[in-house]
Amino acid sequence: MNRGYTNRGLYDQSTIRYYAQYNDMKSIKSSTAKKPLRRRRPVAKTPRITFHVVTLFPESLTSYIEASILGRAITDGYVAVKTYGIRDFSTEKWNRVDRPPYGGGPGMVLEPEPIIRAIAKATSRKKAYRILFTTPRGELFTNAVAKRYAEAAATHDEAGTKRSAPIKDIIIVCGRYEGIDARVREVFPMEEISIGDFVLTGGELAALVVMDTTIRQVPGVLGNFDSREESRVSTDYVYTRPESFKWKGTTYQVPDVLRSGDHAAMEAWKKTKEQERGSATGA
Repeated sequence: MNRGYTNRGLYDQSTIRYYAQYNDMKSIKSSTAKKPLRRRRPVAKTPRITFHVVTLFPESLTSYIEASILGRAITDGYVAVKTYGIRDFSTEKWNRVDRPPYGGGPGMVLEPEPIIRAIAKATSRKKAYRILFTTPRGELFTNAVAKRYAEAAATHDEAGTKRSAPIKDIIIVCGRYEGIDARVREVFPMEEISIGDFVLTGGELAALVVMDTTIRQVPGVLGNFDSREESRVSTDYVYTRPESFKWKGTTYQVPDVLRSGDHAAMEAWKKTKEQERGSATGA
C-alpha cells in the first residue's frame, strides 16, 4: 500500500485523500459565508489635481506614490500622478542628459532640451497649469501655499462661483546635481519653491512633500475634511489604548480629561499643552 507523510504523521493514501477533501469543503464554506458589507468610499469621476513630475529618477517616487493617503487618493480618482523620465526625452545614443557647466565649477548640470521636451509633453493641450521648480533658493513651501494650490484647482470658489480656468495641472521639475540649465526657465517660466533651508541630493523628496501636503487640502481625499490638522487644535500629545501600562515599576496613564467625553475640556487641554511647549522652546 502506498503511504505518505502528512503533518499528523504516517497515513495511507485513502486517509490523505479524506483530509484533502475535508479541507476543500471547509475552504468552500468559508468562501461562500456571508461577510459584512464594507462602506464604499466616494470616488471622483475625474481627478481634482494632476501632478506631472519631471525627474531623472521616476522609480524613486513609486513606492511612496502607491502607499497611504496619496495612493488611496489616486485609486479613488481624486488625484493623478504622471512621471516623465528626463532620459526618455534625450536624443543622444546613450541617453546622456548632463554636462559640465560653462564657466567652470564642480559637478554636472542637466541639459536644457530633454527637460524642455518633457515639460512640453506635460503641458500639451492644457489651457491652465502651474510649473514648479524645486530649489533651496525658492519660496518656502507651507500649508498655506498647498491650500492655495488646491483652491486654484477647484472648479468653484468658496462662494460657489464657477472658475473660468481652474489650474488642475501642476508640473514639478526636480533638479539634480548642480541644477538645470537656466535656459529652461526662459522657455517655461516657473515658480521656485523650497521645503526648507537645506540642500537635498535631488528634488524628488521635495516633490513628494508638495504632492502629499497639497492633496490633503482636496475635499474627499481624507474622507472627513476636518481631519486636516490645521482645521483643529493639533498637538503631538496623543494617546491610545491601553488606558494604563507599567514599565519598570512606573505606571503610565492616559490623562483623565481625554477620557471624560467633554470635548470643550479636551480642546482646552490640547491648547494648554501647545502653549506650554511654545513657552519652553521660546516659540
